[in-house]
Amino acid sequence: MPTNAQIKWMIYKELELIPDWVPEPKRTYPQPALSWLTGIWQKLVHGMAHGMAPSGELKVWQTIDDEGSLWWNIYDPLSAHTFYMSSEAEVISWLDEYYGPG
Repeated sequence: MPTNAQIKWMIYKELELIPDWVPEPKRTYPQPALSWLTGIWQKLVHGMAHGMAPSGELKVWQTIDDEGSLWWNIYDPLSAHTFYMSSEAEVISWLDEYYGPG
């Protein structure tokens, strides 16, 4: 059974008239130990994509990976880092730890 990402790719190929021989693009996800330069680049691109100023507020959003798994993302402007978590419970725990119970 195809994953959610594969189904989206099939629909996209059909709508955009992409030939069947074109392979599905592979996404890469941040690794735990990013190099300093890669981290800076990702922050810059992420900030531009989401219209955030360095002094912006905490941002939380969801993404779906190629296997169809749901991921929670938190951008923390105080540390200028984006954190990736696999459950809402992890997000709530992180928020409680760093920002206090809401």
